[in-house]
Amino acid sequence: DAALKIKAYKAAATKFNSARGYNNMGVVLGQTGKVGEAKSAIEKAATLSNDPIISNNLGVLALMNGDVAKAKSYLSALSIPQARKSMGLVNLAVAEVLNGNLAKAKSVLSGDNSAQADYLKAIIAMREGNSSSAIANLKSAISKNSAYKAKAAKDVEFAKLFGTTEFLAL
Repeated sequence: DAALKIKAYKAAATKFNSARGYNNMGVVLGQTGKVGEAKSAIEKAATLSNDPIISNNLGVLALMNGDVAKAKSYLSALSIPQARKSMGLVNLAVAEVLNGNLAKAKSVLSGDNSAQADYLKAIIAMREGNSSSAIANLKSAISKNSAYKAKAAKDVEFAKLFGTTEFLAL
């Protein structure tokens, strides 16, 4: 339950002045749509620790707010070995996409067959102008996690596909 998680993380954060508590609370707040509160919590975590996962989360929040430049600055500041250690491969691939390194992002995702990775592969394919690969990856992502169906329907990355038969079939 998100409310219980927030309560527990808030208690840990305030009682122990814990960067991890503030960061985790911010993640759950962000997942529940409370982006402003999430940003405050994660920024507090950043004042307590320079953990790369906190920078990653600040980058994700910037993306959620549509601030691609700020997201790029947070995510590109992470070194590749540091990012691999502390971030998931999908987040590392997102950083590469934001930096314009599509080939590198595809390489990072090559062994990841999760729904999240497939969705990002679809975005990469669109940026490369490969609609058929984008459709195939979206189909795979949706088959693994149906929530990507609604997400793709509103994602500007797929705007060129919105009226096509293949996209509508998904």
